[in-house]
Amino acid sequence: MRPLTSDVAAWRMLRIHQEGTPPLKQHRRSLGQMERVSAASTVQPRLHRVEAAAELLGVKRTVIYEQIRLGRLRTVRLGRRRLVPTEYIDEYVDLLKRESETTAS
Repeated sequence: MRPLTSDVAAWRMLRIHQEGTPPLKQHRRSLGQMERVSAASTVQPRLHRVEAAAELLGVKRTVIYEQIRLGRLRTVRLGRRRLVPTEYIDEYVDLLKRESETTAS
């Protein structure tokens, strides 16, 4: 493919700006691959990085590390990474609920 001259490039940029991005050609095989990707993306992760666990719980990362250090939030190690399984996050939320009920009584 030969390089575009400045006039042709300017015309194409103007056309894309006015009409939006041109539609992509899709083949049957690529549509099938897109369906598989979208089905796989609905699977929820069972192990979360500490940052993701903090975001799920709505707290800062340092709070999560403090709770891990105190033994209130359990984790698993995968190589050098510290991960928080979903069920441990649920256990931690249950612990917080129990503590809240005992202080309210």
